[in-house]
Amino acid sequence: MDPIYVTGHRNPDTDSIVAAMAYASLRNALGDREYEAACLGHVSDETQRVLDRFGFQPPKRIFNMYTQVKDLAYERPPILSSGVTVGRAWTVLQGQKNVSSVAVAKEDGTLYGMLSWDDIAKFNMGLVSSAYLRPVSVFNLLSVLEGKLINDSEREGEMISGEVTIALPQSRENLLFHKKESIVVCGNQPEMIKRALDLNVNCLILCQSEVTEELRKAATTTSIIVTPYDAYRALRLIFQSAPVGRVCQTRNLTCFLPSYFPFLPHIFLTSLLPLFPTSFYPSFLPSLKAHLF
Repeated sequence: MDPIYVTGHRNPDTDSIVAAMAYASLRNALGDREYEAACLGHVSDETQRVLDRFGFQPPKRIFNMYTQVKDLAYERPPILSSGVTVGRAWTVLQGQKNVSSVAVAKEDGTLYGMLSWDDIAKFNMGLVSSAYLRPVSVFNLLSVLEGKLINDSEREGEMISGEVTIALPQSRENLLFHKKESIVVCGNQPEMIKRALDLNVNCLILCQSEVTEELRKAATTTSIIVTPYDAYRALRLIFQSAPVGRVCQTRNLTCFLPSYFPFLPHIFLTSLLPLFPTSFYPSFLPSLKAHLF
């Protein structure tokens, strides 16, 4: 918890310095909170001699009393990692009332981008004309599908990409998948499972299907995932495995260090955004809550 600073007036004399020190010491003795004496100006030679005479150090000097942004009461929506899935981000946004966007952070905690409802909507609409899944981790796929990797647990960190295809009956040869760079979604269709494994497709997703021991021990480079969802829902969820770092806005962001409030109104007045989720960097100046004498 930040200390409460006790100060006297500007250009302090001896009385002002000593009064602040005495009051801070009293409040600390009462155990209310952490109080610390401070001064708003240079300690005079006279005051320094008095402090030296009784063995005290001069209080910390504070150079301004402006309210900082971090002192204000404002919305603090969750902060997402850039590797979080779009599906997870959607759930987080749904759980936040009156929040239109959330911050996306890098691994070191600094701001990477902003994710809004519009960003997710545009991402989903962009999938209408393309069935290709850009590289995502197996772990992300397992997360959105609530699935299980049945043939090699060490593959969870691997990346998977390819054209997403729903397996159709063998008789529809013209609509079947033919490329290794495919992610095949199918149900209890032994002939389609065999075809996918023979092609060594990148990933085979089995929907509400029995998993045989033969399938578990199959010698294949294909990642085999089982999911409790039907093929139609699984197909939609697969694309929600994309990381939000690929979807969020990373340019033209309004962000700032822990600035002083008098210098910021123009930012709020000129922006159309209803909320300012902000990534704050460590401040060298603590909150200033002062008792004035």
